[in-house]
Amino acid sequence: MITLRPYQERLLDAVRAEMRHGHHAVLAVAPTGSGKTIIAAELAHRVTGNGKTIWFGVHRDFLIEQTSGSFTKVGVPHGFIAAGRPEGVVPAMVVAIDTLRSRLHRTTVKPDIFVFDEAHHCRAESWLKVWDWLGPQTRIIGLTATPQRLDGAGLGVIPGKPGGFSSLVQGPTTADLMRLGMLSGYRAFAPSTPDLSGVRTVAGDYDAHQLSEAVERSVIVGDVVDHWRRHAPGRKSVYFAVNIGFSKRLAEAFEDAGVPALHIDGTTPSAERVAAAKALAEGRVRVLVNVALMGEGFDLAAVAGLDCNVECVGLVRPTQSLALHL
Repeated sequence: MITLRPYQERLLDAVRAEMRHGHHAVLAVAPTGSGKTIIAAELAHRVTGNGKTIWFGVHRDFLIEQTSGSFTKVGVPHGFIAAGRPEGVVPAMVVAIDTLRSRLHRTTVKPDIFVFDEAHHCRAESWLKVWDWLGPQTRIIGLTATPQRLDGAGLGVIPGKPGGFSSLVQGPTTADLMRLGMLSGYRAFAPSTPDLSGVRTVAGDYDAHQLSEAVERSVIVGDVVDHWRRHAPGRKSVYFAVNIGFSKRLAEAFEDAGVPALHIDGTTPSAERVAAAKALAEGRVRVLVNVALMGEGFDLAAVAGLDCNVECVGLVRPTQSLALHL
């Protein structure tokens, strides 16, 4: 059992109120770091305690473990619909959305409530198939910090099409959580700007290939290290790189400067990701450089199994996406 923070309880109460008022699908918005998964785990505790069923859907493999850890922390027994996991349905389930989509033809049980994590992806074709399959008898809750999409597609109801939220509940803002002492304040430094004049925009953000070339051309790895040594020496740091090659070179540059550093990305085996997270948490590594991994939903402390206070974040990955930046 846990006790939700007051703003978490208010957000949960607001979602339940919208459902009592007849809304089939409610989108709950709260910032990164506000504890949305813990809110969902407590909701699962209450729902299953009332004899109902609830499934929590995630879109990345590491989120299965993280969500399971949150459910365990709250004391919610649960099963899985995920590759490599034993099959069998219990009142609370942690679900890999792609796995469920591939098993729709043989999945006959549907939950009373389905929670879509990172719900701004709900316009994706695979997600819409799951939503359509759930049908009107299942109530939908979406969780997101960033209720906008680069392609401009709205998240509301579109007549004649599956999916879409009929109600949005706004939780606290990032500034609110800073004032409450729940998130830390920060200082931002911008030492230089890559020349992106020749990089075209595709689907609302920089073209990935051209962006990689521009960053490789105009960002000097040594300058990134020198900037860290000036402003954040010794601080536990996470860096976001534009591609794997650049990320590995940046980690090597930190190492060459006497700063223990590691690179991880989406292809890094799970055991290595856990080891890297533990190394940062324990202070054996000072800089963790990643590519497209430590963004949506990534809980460093949960992966490490230890408290880990990140003290510096480095963005060596220009973006036009507010959602990605946040």
